[in-house]
Amino acid sequence: MSGSQQSGQYVVASTVFPPAAVGVALAGSLWALVQGGKGWGRAKEQKLRQAQQELHAHLHSVRDQARRYYFDVDVGAGRLHNLVDTHFDDLAQQVGESVQQLASERSAEAQRELERLKQQAELDEKQRTERLGELRACLAEWDTLGKRLQRIVEQTQRLEQALSEETGGAQQDKPA
Repeated sequence: MSGSQQSGQYVVASTVFPPAAVGVALAGSLWALVQGGKGWGRAKEQKLRQAQQELHAHLHSVRDQARRYYFDVDVGAGRLHNLVDTHFDDLAQQVGESVQQLASERSAEAQRELERLKQQAELDEKQRTERLGELRACLAEWDTLGKRLQRIVEQTQRLEQALSEETGGAQQDKPA
């Protein structure tokens, strides 16, 4: 059959069997949609794969650029160490300087404390020396007072003896 006859048959079928024509049209549309959907799905999958490949290629490129930037040596630019090593060397130097500064501060603090304790010990020594001088002065006063008391006791004893001799001799002269 020729193409004009076929189209004529479809026209006849659609005029003679209108419900069948609707069913055939729906079935044809559904079939075209499914087939087209498969094609669209395949196209989507293909585009998705292509986008993933491009993304992976870009990520690899960025990763390689970052690796080269941070880990490669650039003699032409005068950079003999990579940036990561340079950063960690600088960090180690800063930590060392901080530790040195802290050690110096603690040492100075300990030295000040030692000087304070020495001054306090000297002050305590001065106070002990002053107190010893005061006690020696008191002791000297007591010695002087003791010598005076000894003389007074001796004088009192001589006076008592002299008094007893005078009264004893006078009592002997008086009859009892």
